[in-house]
Amino acid sequence: MTHLMDSIGKTRPAMTQALFDSMRSLACVTGYMGQYLAANSAFTASLGWTEQELRGFAYYDLAPSSERQLMMKIGSDVIRKGGDEPSVYKRPMRHKEGSYR
Repeated sequence: MTHLMDSIGKTRPAMTQALFDSMRSLACVTGYMGQYLAANSAFTASLGWTEQELRGFAYYDLAPSSERQLMMKIGSDVIRKGGDEPSVYKRPMRHKEGSYR
């Protein structure tokens, strides 16, 4: 698994990497335009995508079409907060084989 901050030119301590990777909940980091920068092992195992494959998507690309507008609004709200606490939200996401979880 790549390092969370490598994709934006920084590194992070091994302890932070280990914590991110050991989380049982699905967790990911997205960039300003919504692109996936990193995903923990729970995220990739649950949805079947590799972290590398996810980098070809924005977070709303894996949402059902009926949820995409809401997902984009959530993303916009996160950007407006700029540096506040990480956002947590639960939405169905598309598994690599096509089902939603």
